[in-house]
Amino acid sequence: MARNTSMALKNLQRGARTPQGESLQWGYYDTLKLSNAVRDYDFFLAGLGANYGGVNKTEAQTNLPSSGTIPQGHRLWIYDIHVSYFSHEAKPTTFIQDLYAFIWGAWTKLGIVGKDAMLFLPLSEYVGQVLYAAITPTAAGDNLPFAQGIFKGIYPLSKPIVLPALQNFSLKLTANTLPTLTVGGEQPRIGQTDDELRFLLNGKLERLG
Repeated sequence: MARNTSMALKNLQRGARTPQGESLQWGYYDTLKLSNAVRDYDFFLAGLGANYGGVNKTEAQTNLPSSGTIPQGHRLWIYDIHVSYFSHEAKPTTFIQDLYAFIWGAWTKLGIVGKDAMLFLPLSEYVGQVLYAAITPTAAGDNLPFAQGIFKGIYPLSKPIVLPALQNFSLKLTANTLPTLTVGGEQPRIGQTDDELRFLLNGKLERLG
């Protein structure tokens, strides 16, 4: 009985960190500014502290320690991918159709550099909305339900994607067309005001202790 109690106490003293390493729920994220003149974006290309677009990346933009690679002694199992969009200023109501055009026309590729993509997916699948149609209300505040998008922003994988240490990987986003929202005779498109898009690779991180 005493031996069983001693073993039970030792087991209870073990946490996430062990001499062999640890296994944690973890996610690596990266954030890029959108531009009306850019169609292709490379997420996770620049890690924490690396220079990207003339600015050193901070934890506000990414938590990937090394540029484009999972660090030595680490392995990431991706179970789902999250996406989120941030606007830096208030937009006119017609902006929603411009946003729909961007989401509908963009696609992503995730994989090891130099090899076939492990995931090839339209941006709309991450977002999770089934209908992209903005309706002009007949009266102020009178919007049809499907004009009010409910965005999920999480794409669960039926089979995890494994990113090993020291292998260059990338998540590339390509915008099929650049939106052409017209306001006041000008054409401010998505990203002209430094709007941001963020991807999070969420799952299990294995790393040496």
